[in-house]
Amino acid sequence: MAYVAHRKNDDGESASYQVKWRLGGGRTAPQQTERVPPTEEGQAAAGVFKEAVNEHEVNHWGQWASTSEAIHFGIEPKACTLCYAFTQQWLRPILESEGTEATPPPAQ
Repeated sequence: MAYVAHRKNDDGESASYQVKWRLGGGRTAPQQTERVPPTEEGQAAAGVFKEAVNEHEVNHWGQWASTSEAIHFGIEPKACTLCYAFTQQWLRPILESEGTEATPPPAQ
């Protein structure tokens, strides 16, 4: 079961919010934490993250893996297309106009 802890510094000022939970939910399991800024948005984000952990029993390592997967399959192909078009339509003509030999792109 995850919960949100409001952390304060030595002066009593708000320092951060932390979502805390035990990996796998066991009492003796290693404790996991995720820290967010001490703002209203941070507090709201901590609440959402806590609910996600409780609902899905996912630690932040698993979420990073799914983010990596989203980048690999969602963003990377579009970024490659954009970079290729940028190179072909803008960079190569500039290099050629300056007399610089443009090497062909590597085979994919």
